[in-house]
Amino acid sequence: MNPLNPLQERYDFSRLENMWVRLVSEIIVEKLEKGTLCDCSECVLDVLAISLNRLPTRYWVSGEFNAFTSPDSFFADPANRQRALDAVLAANELVRNNPHH
Repeated sequence: MNPLNPLQERYDFSRLENMWVRLVSEIIVEKLEKGTLCDCSECVLDVLAISLNRLPTRYWVSGEFNAFTSPDSFFADPANRQRALDAVLAANELVRNNPHH
């Protein structure tokens, strides 16, 4: 039994997904391609973690969608992309001023 998550032994957690991870990751890739974010593993992971912690939680189970927010409508909503961008920009500023390297 996994002491950190006893449910993992009985249920398939690979189907549980955080909708923000995709949006935030896409924005981080854009910033890496433009050279506006340090590409070392520590900085990228710090920016990802801080960004996700700044956003409200939004999870879905693949194959079963929330009646109020489908993944397609979530990703298509420009307000969600802007929230993700704002979170990445704030996280990047914090990490740039306090790098772990």
